[in-house]
Parts: sequence; C-alpha cells; structure tokens
Amino acid sequence: MGTKDNEGVDRRAVAIKAVFTLLDRWGIPEEDRIAFLHISSMDELKTMPLEKLVVFVIIHRYALALLGEERAYLWMTSPNLYFDGKTPAEHCIENQGGAREVEAYLARFV
Repeated sequence: MGTKDNEGVDRRAVAIKAVFTLLDRWGIPEEDRIAFLHISSMDELKTMPLEKLVVFVIIHRYALALLGEERAYLWMTSPNLYFDGKTPAEHCIENQGGAREVEAYLARFV
C-alpha cells in the first residue's frame, strides 16, 4: 500500500521532513542521525514504516503539551533519571525500542 493520501500528498515525505526538522531542533548532530533512527543508511528512509517515523512527532507533541515549546526542545538533550541519567535522545540512539519507550514515558503525563 502506498503512502499517498487522497490528495496525492506523500505522507512518508512529509513525515521524513518533520523528523529531520525535529532532529535539527533537538540538536541531534548529523553524524548521529542514522543511529538515532536505527537505520544503516539514509536510503532506508524510503521504505521505513510510517509508524517508526511518526513516533518522533508524537514524542514532540507530548513534550510540547507538557513543557511548552522552548523547554520541549531542550528536554530531548537533557539528562533524565528515568533513562538512567542519559538524555532521551541518547536513549533513542542506544536502544532499538528507545523512541517507543520515550513516547510511553511522556504519555504517562499527558
């Protein structure tokens, strides 16, 4: 099944753009982005399930709701005791299911 909606918009392309905007705003260095997304090359983004991309948008929405815009961006790169003193971004990089765990953590408070 394709990723275009009823108006022909490529949802995957929109999601990829949103994720890379977030990675920029979260301060994730370019050299860490492949590890952050748990892919071996940028080419994998073309076939990555939308659910794996959308989780980062959900994390951001939860953080915005809880913390406001400025603090939401800082939160991803601030140490957190829940993640053993690591930042949520580091947790995403170091753990295959890290993004889902960060999402679940934030969901408890929204």
